[in-house]
Amino acid sequence: MGGALACRIAIIDSGIDLDFYENNVIKYVEYTEETGDESEYDSNGHGTLCCSTMLSINPAIQFVVIKILNEKNLCSDERLLRALNLLKDVDVDIINLSLSTYSMVFSEQYKKIVADLAAQGKVIIAAAANGNIDSLLSGLRETIGIYGNLFESPDDYWYKKTDEVQCVANCVPYLYRGKRGQYELFGGNSKATAVFSGIVSLHWDKIKNCSFADKETFLEGLAKRQSWSKEEICLNPLSIKECTVESVRDEIYLKVADIMAEKLKVGLNDVINSKGKRLYEWGLTRYNVFGIVKAIEKEIGIKLTYSNINIFWFSSIDTLCNKIREAKDNLKGYE
Repeated sequence: MGGALACRIAIIDSGIDLDFYENNVIKYVEYTEETGDESEYDSNGHGTLCCSTMLSINPAIQFVVIKILNEKNLCSDERLLRALNLLKDVDVDIINLSLSTYSMVFSEQYKKIVADLAAQGKVIIAAAANGNIDSLLSGLRETIGIYGNLFESPDDYWYKKTDEVQCVANCVPYLYRGKRGQYELFGGNSKATAVFSGIVSLHWDKIKNCSFADKETFLEGLAKRQSWSKEEICLNPLSIKECTVESVRDEIYLKVADIMAEKLKVGLNDVINSKGKRLYEWGLTRYNVFGIVKAIEKEIGIKLTYSNINIFWFSSIDTLCNKIREAKDNLKGYE
């Protein structure tokens, strides 16, 4: 998406795997009560996935990492407030909150600290809960609240500055690198929030000195749409029926069928005769997809671009085989 100013983003999350992203981290703070391995820079991989998402949009991002979430992706409101308060004295441009809270006990404290951060020119981008359920932070006037939606283009978003939750960004699960370098399908509102933080960072040099209202006007002007109804938002990838041409039963098809049968513990003939059956019905998950991708690369002799792989590749074995052939043909074009 082109070059951009090295924007500083604070990510309040589960940490970041420094073995892979140390060069992008300028400050690392830990506010967790760890119950596991204290040497882990990321409690569960969520923060690393958010980081990977943002860097896929703008590789020039520099991160201030504040680790508050434990291995179950949970933390207290006191810890979140402490992290936000710390950022009043840290030089950052954007604060990414791929998390949510419903605490009304601390609502006034959240409102005050968010107002203080916004007055410093920092843009706070906060997720609604998955299912597009409004959270306290996503609905505050001084934050940019994020709903997720399934967009065809990874960079598409909608923006209406007069709405309580102003932005709808892409939540389609793609393969991203997580904890210990393992790739997994990452989607939901956490991903949508990270996507929009990345998009805003690309334009930071144009809007950094603008008021929050002018920043919103700029972002609204770039949006694909400025109005919508909640009924137009689609959140479940499995509800979208892929229009797929049936795959030819060639060597690639048979190799992929064999891999799926082995990895998902189903009968080979069941896979071959599946006729569009969704692979998720056989136990495909966000976590075991990468093992299947690696097996396909080895067996077929192809190096796939992981950032191009999304949940729709796995709608059926026909879809998957067609995507693999397409990738293979594209590689031939570069030879």
